Amino acid sequence: CTPWRYADAVPWHLLRTAKEYNATLVTVLDRVPHQVIAEVARQYGALLTRAGLGEVPRFTIPELPESAGGGSGLLPTTAVAPLRAWLTHRAQDPAARQQALDRTAGGVIASLRSRMPELAAAVSGQYAAAVRLAGTVEQAYGNEGKRVRRELKAGAVLAGDARTRWRGYPVDSTSAELLDALVESLTALLECAVAAADERVREEWQREAALEGPEAVTGEARERIGVVVRRWRRVLEELAEEEVRVLERSAAPDPEAVAALLAAALLGGRRARRAGERLAMRIGAHGALRLRDKGAVLVGDCIDQVLDGERDRRLAPLDALDVGPESQAELIAALSVLKRSGE
Repeated sequence: CTPWRYADAVPWHLLRTAKEYNATLVTVLDRVPHQVIAEVARQYGALLTRAGLGEVPRFTIPELPESAGGGSGLLPTTAVAPLRAWLTHRAQDPAARQQALDRTAGGVIASLRSRMPELAAAVSGQYAAAVRLAGTVEQAYGNEGKRVRRELKAGAVLAGDARTRWRGYPVDSTSAELLDALVESLTALLECAVAAADERVREEWQREAALEGPEAVTGEARERIGVVVRRWRRVLEELAEEEVRVLERSAAPDPEAVAALLAAALLGGRRARRAGERLAMRIGAHGALRLRDKGAVLVGDCIDQVLDGERDRRLAPLDALDVGPESQAELIAALSVLKRSGE
């Protein structure tokens, strides 16, 4: 400590903690003006005694004229000779080293005996809280996954621009325009699902006095969702192209039209019953059924990929805690090993 900071709370807290662990201590008051060195040393000694640290060796290093002001800034060797002698003895004397080691190790182990129940309880509480918080995320995203599937059956994707494009198809809207509108609508539905799940998570996490919870859906999250949905569209278009290629007819339908009708049938729910009929007229009933079965799997995979991916991102901070049900037992077992090694 410096002579100006020796009464501060931080060093005294460290000293008391070290005393609890029975660590070998030494204190140094550095560069005390030689005019007040006796008074400062007396007051400092009184503070140590009052804190139950009166037996701790203490050294007071004076600030001398040759080391202050216009001097070199270096203390003469005589000023630090007592401290150097004490440190040299501790470093070079085997018995002194062993005594310090045994005392400190014994103090740490002894402190663990008294602190272990509290520490084990805290670890157990941390694990329980992590399980609750993770459960909130799992439940929120699971509920949103179910809601999205209900919305799809009800035709929620076939709304707004997508509905307008479908009503005007194929006279006033092209297959590409219909596909674009359906992709945008599905993306919006999934973004809303993620936002709703995150809001639920935030509410529950705040009740736990834990993290504030995930932020509102960001541009990065929207981009991730958009990438997954656009990838789903490409795979759907590839399915349509494969189905058209195997048709044994000279006037095969346009693959993009097949993809648009398939997307409308998959995403339009009750509002797009005619999409399935039109699809069957173009590629046959068996082909339409085959495409719809494959497409339904792709839609489910798309929903799962978006929601599971965003859910896992929200769970990452909890996974990083690396706490489990075995942590409490591991602490107690570790203490037992320490006790045996110290005997």
